[in-house]
Amino acid sequence: MEQVAAGLRSFTPVPHRYEPVAEIEGVIFINDSKATNVDATLAAIESSDRPLHLILGGSSKDEPFAPLAAPVGERCRGIYLVGETADEIGQALEAADLEIVRYCEDLEAAVSEAAGAAVPGEAVLLSPACASFDQFRSYEDRGDRFRTLVEELNV
Repeated sequence: MEQVAAGLRSFTPVPHRYEPVAEIEGVIFINDSKATNVDATLAAIESSDRPLHLILGGSSKDEPFAPLAAPVGERCRGIYLVGETADEIGQALEAADLEIVRYCEDLEAAVSEAAGAAVPGEAVLLSPACASFDQFRSYEDRGDRFRTLVEELNV
């Protein structure tokens, strides 16, 4: 049993897949840039044991965003929408009477707003439910930018 515990303690998360980036003043920042579809984002939301500030949006994969509404309403304190799907996601969430939706110009603005709103014990989660190609070369590029923005908050 001790070997299993030691293995878990030494486990290094896979980059861009629900990867903890930093904890700043009691707020955990999580990079889940690989979550490029709604099901992956739903799994990320369900995996969190903290209230969330969720960054969503990017390039469309032509799938409905309505399945996000109920879990987002239950688990999220703030939603920050970016990219070409921002309006579509916003309409799906607003149809569920969620008043926690913010439209952001880009990832930089979303991270800044989410970090400013989050309080100790909460998490800021980049789990976009979309591809990255509207603003980035790849999900890795988007996740790396998120990591850099979080590191800049911690300076």
